[in-house]
Amino acid sequence: MNDRIPLDDMTSDQLDQLYDELDRAETENAELRDALAHCHEREPRRRAEAANGRVRALTARWVKAGPPPLGTPVSRWWDARLAELNTALDDPKDQT
Repeated sequence: MNDRIPLDDMTSDQLDQLYDELDRAETENAELRDALAHCHEREPRRRAEAANGRVRALTARWVKAGPPPLGTPVSRWWDARLAELNTALDDPKDQT
């Protein structure tokens, strides 16, 4: 069935070895948990920095374009700018 030694039949050395193995497994588990937490902390920062870059590029494009052309309704012009800003703030959709 299984190769487990009953606890009553274990020698002191075997028990020490078992506890050492348990300690190693707990240490490895803690290291993996820390690494996973670090990855989860980094992802929101990366997304925020990417959104910041997209908004800065949009700002540069707006500055280069200048004010709305004469005769353009300002409310529609602002609606278009706000739509562009919302698009820049959203994460880009996966192309896959």
